[in-house]
Amino acid sequence: MESKKNIRSPLSQVQIPLLESEKVARSGQTEEKIKRPVGLRRKKRRQYFAVRYSKNREQKLKEMRMRVKKVRLAALAAYGDSTCQCCYEKMYEFLALDHINNDGKKHRREVGGSGTPFYFWLKKLGFPKIGIQVLCHNCNTAKGLYGVCPHQFLKTPIDVFLKS
Repeated sequence: MESKKNIRSPLSQVQIPLLESEKVARSGQTEEKIKRPVGLRRKKRRQYFAVRYSKNREQKLKEMRMRVKKVRLAALAAYGDSTCQCCYEKMYEFLALDHINNDGKKHRREVGGSGTPFYFWLKKLGFPKIGIQVLCHNCNTAKGLYGVCPHQFLKTPIDVFLKS
């Protein structure tokens, strides 16, 4: 014995145009708008913003540089008072963020970037205390290559006094 299935009869050729016209009537749009490809709107939008960007390119680049500079300075201030923890360098152009436990490569893979994206990621999280310190590029490179910065061997009493 065959089981009964809920089988709909195929729509006739007359019913199909009626359904399409009902769809147009319900949406309140013209038939051309409904049949227009979706990608066309996206393409026109891209063209509009490309023209807009090209007209204001210099201004947009200037704004982006300022945004990056602000978030970088905020990160340096949050993690070390904008001073190298090893040699006390204060010029922000020479400063960088350093992973204390030398796990930066692993951390950058998890986060998905270094440099500017990393600064914005830290800002988004509220600059969490996750084992990051401020070092100058020289100290950071020496620590990465040799395990310790040469400044650590050259500590004088005045350096100890300046740190306190």
